[in-house]
Amino acid sequence: MVDSFSWDQITSLYDRLDWLEDSNIDTVAEAEQRGLACLREAEIKAKAGNIRIPVNCGQQLYDVIDITDSRAGMSAEKKRVTGLTLLYAPARGEYEHRLSLGAV
Repeated sequence: MVDSFSWDQITSLYDRLDWLEDSNIDTVAEAEQRGLACLREAEIKAKAGNIRIPVNCGQQLYDVIDITDSRAGMSAEKKRVTGLTLLYAPARGEYEHRLSLGAV
């Protein structure tokens, strides 16, 4: 059994407990690695968001992008693409990408 903590997040917010059981893990080192992976996944999801952009044929999942938008107060903020959807409205002849974003 191993406990994993993100101390910076606990001091800035409050504690959020999650219990994970995995009978395939049989060493302390594997349990620690699993705990760190769960913390990393929670960090990525906590900084999630969405953005709509013109179609970019080179856009791929897990790319790291810089977002700059003065109206949103963002300047070269790095995000990772965690989801990609292409929308097409044939009546209007419009294409659009919707990107789901997470932390880098």
